[in-house]
Amino acid sequence: MYFVLPRLRSQNAPPASADGITKIAVLPFVNKTQDPQAEYLANGISEGIIDGLSQISSLKVMSRHSVARFTNDPPDIQKIRTQLGVDSLVTGEIDHVGDQIVVSVRMINLHDDSQIWGERYVNKLSDLVNIQTEIARDVAENLRIKLAPGERQAIARLDTTSPEAYRAFLLGRYHADKATEADILESIDYYRKAVAADPSFAAAYVGIADCYRVLSIADLPVSLRDAMQQSRAAAEKALAIDPNLATAHSALAWSLCMHDRDWQAAEAEFRKALDLSPGNADIRRGYAHMLSLAGRHDEAIAEGHRAVELDPLSLPTNGLDAQFLFFGGRTDDALAQLRTTFQIEPNYWIALNLLGRIYTDQGKYAEALAEFRKAKDLSGGSAVPITELGYTYAKLGEHGEALNELKTLTEDRKRRFVPFYSYAMIYNGLGERDLALKYLERSVDAHESDCVFIKAHRRWDAFANDARYIAILKKLNLNS
Repeated sequence: MYFVLPRLRSQNAPPASADGITKIAVLPFVNKTQDPQAEYLANGISEGIIDGLSQISSLKVMSRHSVARFTNDPPDIQKIRTQLGVDSLVTGEIDHVGDQIVVSVRMINLHDDSQIWGERYVNKLSDLVNIQTEIARDVAENLRIKLAPGERQAIARLDTTSPEAYRAFLLGRYHADKATEADILESIDYYRKAVAADPSFAAAYVGIADCYRVLSIADLPVSLRDAMQQSRAAAEKALAIDPNLATAHSALAWSLCMHDRDWQAAEAEFRKALDLSPGNADIRRGYAHMLSLAGRHDEAIAEGHRAVELDPLSLPTNGLDAQFLFFGGRTDDALAQLRTTFQIEPNYWIALNLLGRIYTDQGKYAEALAEFRKAKDLSGGSAVPITELGYTYAKLGEHGEALNELKTLTEDRKRRFVPFYSYAMIYNGLGERDLALKYLERSVDAHESDCVFIKAHRRWDAFANDARYIAILKKLNLNS
């Protein structure tokens, strides 16, 4: 059992007003235990609160990716107010008292810097599974937001009652956020330990699905088809356990569009996910991505902007928003969005790669090559900027340099995954139509993720009337 001790506000003192609060940020909790191994607990509790509050349709909750940038103790309130544009802030810390864990939480109204509410939760470590839902419920109550039918139950839902499963789940998410090959594989191991401890733990199956999705779209040593099939199986398992789990619908949607190329079914799953969790920036960003790939650019841009509102400091969210604008023909807006992204992180290689693509599209080949070289150096050897270098050299007329990039990819293929799509793109730039289509067909048959970009990307427009290309579009269900 656990109990709550009031600490940060007298029981007799009236609460500060929460009127007018519509946007909230939950900062990463501070680990006061002197134990570095407890970091995953501090992160996991705050992230669980974010997940719970994201179920409230009338509240905008900043994504964990954006709040992760604010780890100062005490937090820089003015910087948070300026950069996140939120009305309210939740902060917390964890500590040990004997064999118990203490979680202290407070909520601040940023309109006037008054404290709205605060509590201290004292638990046995074995009872920690309850704490994030309890805090999320208390935050919602103290904000005095009118909840839609079912939202109170959604906030308070316990995904597991097993402490062992919950700790493994938190460790899985902790490693998944690091996004390296080794950490993603370790994350899968932890998520599998979570479901071994509690086979009904739906959120852990979603974690498995998300990790395999990352493996299926990144240049990592795994079969693309097998990775996406593993992702889909885990998502379907999660939905069999909990049909109302938003992230499970989102995970299945990714599989439906990237592997099955069933755009209609994928959209239905994304919409279901957003109905269940309208404030989840990751789901909204995924839906925008699907719309962009399907050529529905105006809708994609609108959803991308909504994701940025919820996740204003996330590099993937900002970078993809720029990509949606670029694919939608709004190049100046895409460049402006990239400038915003570089203010957050000037060395974000994916954004540098997109800037190079824009320069190539504009015929600024020297500038493009410079950006691709930087992206290559920062990416850790990804095939993506190497492919872009080869394509740009080809468009510049430096065919020898383009062929050298092809040789680099062929050498890389001996030790890591290199998509057939990379060959297709460089041969496209060289004007080798038959070879470009040959490798594009192989990319489609291998269920590579890159090939679903061809409708959104203008580089294949010259092939529009080619029967082989039309057949490829039909295979991808992008011919409408």
